[in-house]
Amino acid sequence: MGNGVLLDTNCFAHVFNHNDKEHKEFEDFMNWLCCGPGYLVYGGSKYLEELNNTEKYRKVFTILHNYNKAIAYNARDIDQEQDRITHIVDDPHFDDPHLPAILIVAKCNVVCTGDSRSFPFLSRRDIYDGRIKCPKFYTGKRCVGLLTSRYVGKNPCVIKKAQSEVLIRKIEEVVKKGQNG
Repeated sequence: MGNGVLLDTNCFAHVFNHNDKEHKEFEDFMNWLCCGPGYLVYGGSKYLEELNNTEKYRKVFTILHNYNKAIAYNARDIDQEQDRITHIVDDPHFDDPHLPAILIVAKCNVVCTGDSRSFPFLSRRDIYDGRIKCPKFYTGKRCVGLLTSRYVGKNPCVIKKAQSEVLIRKIEEVVKKGQNG
């Protein structure tokens, strides 16, 4: 089945910032990530550029990476897939070809996103060329059924409760400091 979950950059605040107006919708996602078997997949030049544009979430990813809760995939592989996808989908409204590229390289089947405009593009079977199934979309509490071991594949990342508590506290500190600084 799946291999981690891709977190679209448009949902960073929803997931990690308790003061974000949408956080309640994404709170279960954060708990599954920090306290359950979930982990994030990411990579590629475009995603890393977007991640690096926000210092506090780059720091959050570093923390997650240290707990094996975020796995970076080879940027060159993702960039090559992105180029291939760009040639398949010639539409000026599709501005996220890096997302299906990450899904393909990571063999991931779930995207946490708040961008419903991208759904028709991310759901195009021709993009995936039979290598993976079209993704499912976590867009809030009504999608909580996607937060299962089924979507983390053979490599669930479960950490002890004490570690989870420290992880959550570190994320909260970085996000809070990022708001004040």
